[in-house]
Amino acid sequence: MTKLRLRRWRRTSIVAGVVTLGLTLGPAPQAAATHVPGGGPAKSDCYSEFDVEGGTVAGVTVTDTAPVGGSCSFSVALCVNQTDVSGCTPMPPLTKIKVTPKGILTPPTDLSGATCGASASITVPLKGRKKNHPGKKIIHVVAKSSGKPKVDTDKLVLKCMVGTTTTTLQSCPANPQGGPDEADLSTADTGTDLDNGWTGISHNFPVDPRATLKVCLSGCDASTNPVCDLMGAVGANSINGATFGPPLPLIAQGVAVCVINRYQSTPVTGQMNVQTGEVSDTTPIQVNLFSDVHLISDHTNVCPRCSTGGAPQYGGSRSTCSRTST
Repeated sequence: MTKLRLRRWRRTSIVAGVVTLGLTLGPAPQAAATHVPGGGPAKSDCYSEFDVEGGTVAGVTVTDTAPVGGSCSFSVALCVNQTDVSGCTPMPPLTKIKVTPKGILTPPTDLSGATCGASASITVPLKGRKKNHPGKKIIHVVAKSSGKPKVDTDKLVLKCMVGTTTTTLQSCPANPQGGPDEADLSTADTGTDLDNGWTGISHNFPVDPRATLKVCLSGCDASTNPVCDLMGAVGANSINGATFGPPLPLIAQGVAVCVINRYQSTPVTGQMNVQTGEVSDTTPIQVNLFSDVHLISDHTNVCPRCSTGGAPQYGGSRSTCSRTST
């Protein structure tokens, strides 16, 4: 297991020593999202709906696929007082929202208008001893109104089927609260700390400079609330891919190793003030990694060197590499 402490990030503005890089204040590339009413009574089915990204929608069921041993990832937000259900007129103010299982989705704090809560990344793993059987997660919502009808009961079924590929979040959806959609972060040239293993000589190494991380933003608006919830999908075909940064060449007590840091399956989460770049100690940006450590006999070329037509560099996206680490 790898413990990663990112003490300082680069920032493109003049605010020094705080987190963020390349804050995207305009619209980011949009991913398709679908409102799922949830199948409650027709006259109240617009009281609460699910805003779902990822998978294929049929009724109240959203289905995606994952390879054997894998899991499916869905981005879901709870929306209230919507106007897209025929025959249903929102009757605000809603008086209560109950979500089961508890804590899986955060309702909007203001139940009087048409709005959405923060998006949540929900992982549905395949089941069985070999993780080769369909997995399922069901969310129930009860919305109560001061008008008539008084109650809307909804259900969302997230289903993960066995397939050869998996579809994960590849771009950030629009921020439901109207604030920025995406933050692009990068490690600083100095001040980082990478610890491989619990103890030992492979501690206190740097993280490769300018290793990037993309996070989607929600829960903040463009004026009154600058504190955004962060969610960065990880893994193959996701917004961040399967690995964090390029291969990292290290030499510990004369032993050369090439370290490849892979994301664990959990998405990156946290909170950040997008006006100041500050990250609270109570809601840090947490990146969970596994490290693949390859022993190398050649001290002059510890990790593969890749070229994209200019000077050789690590991790070129469309590149020719010198060799594979073994």
